[in-house]
Amino acid sequence: MLLFNILCIDDDPSFLLATKSVLKKKYMVTTALSFEEGLKILETQLIDLLFLDVKLGKENGIDLLYKIKELHPNLDVVMLSGERDPQLIVNAIRDGASDYICKPCPSEDLLAVVEKQLKNREIKDRYEALIEDMNECQSLKGFIGKSKSLTDVLDSAKRLKGYNASVLIEGESGTGKELLARHLHGLEEDVRRPFIAVNCAAIPDNLLESELFGYEQGAFTGASKKKVGKFELANGGDIFLDEINSLRPELQAKLLRALQEKEFYRLGGTQSIQVKFRVIAATNVDLQEEVRNNHFRQDLLYRLRVVSLTMPPLRKRQEDIDELVAFFIKKHSRADQKKLVSPAVLEFFKQYKWPGNIRELENVLQSLIIMAVGDKIVLADLPQWMTATEQKSVLDPNSYEAVPELKFSKIDQSLKNVMQKMEQEYIKKVIENTGGNVTEAARLLGVSRSKVYYTLRDEETL
Repeated sequence: MLLFNILCIDDDPSFLLATKSVLKKKYMVTTALSFEEGLKILETQLIDLLFLDVKLGKENGIDLLYKIKELHPNLDVVMLSGERDPQLIVNAIRDGASDYICKPCPSEDLLAVVEKQLKNREIKDRYEALIEDMNECQSLKGFIGKSKSLTDVLDSAKRLKGYNASVLIEGESGTGKELLARHLHGLEEDVRRPFIAVNCAAIPDNLLESELFGYEQGAFTGASKKKVGKFELANGGDIFLDEINSLRPELQAKLLRALQEKEFYRLGGTQSIQVKFRVIAATNVDLQEEVRNNHFRQDLLYRLRVVSLTMPPLRKRQEDIDELVAFFIKKHSRADQKKLVSPAVLEFFKQYKWPGNIRELENVLQSLIIMAVGDKIVLADLPQWMTATEQKSVLDPNSYEAVPELKFSKIDQSLKNVMQKMEQEYIKKVIENTGGNVTEAARLLGVSRSKVYYTLRDEETL
């Protein structure tokens, strides 16, 4: 159970006793008869809500409110007063009070105020998490393309609607695993369900545990205030754990316990926090192989892989290249200058292997929009590292498209004729991979255009 800690500062002992009697059934309540005593409590305890009297002996509660907000800007403060003075209420709210109630107040009113502040705190925590998530979220709102490999995955995803089963998304880097996770979340159509994304590999090991589980004030050096963890923020929704394979063994064990028990402890905490969320994990490595190598827990893999989805690499989505290129060109072009892409470049993109997948395609196009000369992107504009990689892949017998095996009609030919035939076949393959652009093929081959034409002109059957 998650406890809400309340501090009440008032110089009336009978009021403090009555207030504590009402609230202690549901909350942790601490009282103080003076401002100085209350400050000491704030320095040593984690307080979620403060009740502060506007008149503490000779001291003005509004002035004290200002001092408290300077020291604890995120602390919610409700002002208490024996009189209903409109100007006093305005001043209190202006100086940072969350609410204002008059004494004496019925028990149900006091409880209602606390419930309201508790709900506001949850909303504020969720809002801050959503703002952070929106800032990190890619602008790509949906999937581009209609290739069979993509539609098969999306069809499988549809079947998960209404289920809370854990999902493991597998696929190479840059294929859109987080986008698929957001798609799964969006299928539920409940805008109140939070989606919290965590890149496990991007957060240092010594910080990841506190990021996921949160911590209490004073849990370690520098923990000056409580921090709500990602699991707590994801309560009632989905948490996306990207690159789950990067979790160290101790954290794998703690995650497994949280998934099994549906509860956990903040770092430095003694009260268990009960949560209910769906875990969507992603990896770009074979977790079963990681298990065999003792790098990943088998029992955790079972928990995460209730349902498994695989995002296809871009090289298996050639039919989607045209739409993806058009989308990224529109996304990254200035309004007054939209670049066109030549058919030869589109053909090159379809033959290229895209080791970085969609992320690489977007980065390449963004660079070409900026650096390409003229209104049309042509093969000559492509970065050298990209064309050199493709040229090498033509020669590589282990590549996806090796040079076709040579067929000889005779076996009594001279070595010169055989070498000539091999040269011609290779040149034709390079021209094919450049979309028929002889100039680009010559550049890749390191020869002149005339050499290319001369070699092909002399082609003969061997």
